[in-house]
Amino acid sequence: MRLLTICVSIITIITSTNPATIAAHQLKKAQQVLTICDDSNYWAPYVYSKNQQITGAGVDLLRAILQENNLQQRFFLKPWKRCLNEVASGKMDILNNASANPERLKVYLKSKPIYTVNYTFMYSKTKYPQPPQLESINDLSDYVICGIAGYDLNSINFDTKTLLDRTVNDTSILVEMTRKARCDLSIHYKEIMLQAERSREISLANIGFMDIPEVQPIEIHFLVSKKAKNAAALIMSINQTLEKFEQSGRKRQIFAKHGL
Repeated sequence: MRLLTICVSIITIITSTNPATIAAHQLKKAQQVLTICDDSNYWAPYVYSKNQQITGAGVDLLRAILQENNLQQRFFLKPWKRCLNEVASGKMDILNNASANPERLKVYLKSKPIYTVNYTFMYSKTKYPQPPQLESINDLSDYVICGIAGYDLNSINFDTKTLLDRTVNDTSILVEMTRKARCDLSIHYKEIMLQAERSREISLANIGFMDIPEVQPIEIHFLVSKKAKNAAALIMSINQTLEKFEQSGRKRQIFAKHGL
């Protein structure tokens, strides 16, 4: 009996000092409603509105992860640059569907990767019946290049201020500027653009795509504000539950609901 008591005590001590247990306890004790910011610009199938509800593969995955940890949450759609600023300042807690770079990691904690996307250049087939010839990044100085304000180009070793001649907040405007050749090249994520066309949100008539030299796929994460309450415990719980969902197949099931 004494031996059993000792064993139970040892197990209790180990459990109570386990980082995961401590993190879960801190979050449960806080009883906070987590605020999550995502892009109001088109980013399906990872985030979109349906029947006035915010949904999408990335949204539903994060929602399931937080619910698994008994954490309440509220999602908001805002212009991406505003999301970046409000989460960085601690006004909101989590940035959803975001890439990471050294500059961002000064103010955010990143989760494990949740999926990858690929940057692409769009161009007008009317102006360029054949794709512009780019052998290296150095060739870009010959073109007027446009993009979405706040999108992360540092993760592909581009200096946003140097590279982009014009920025807009809306993907449909970016496409139209490209179609009218107000931009020689516009940078966006290829998977997002193709999904936009499939769902008839955007027409890509007379728009061509071309690979960007020397650029690899981009990892997408959940980013937690370092100023969020119990930020370290929160990112630990997110990562552990994400790994659990990957091993159990639940992540795959959530993504499959959105055609992925």
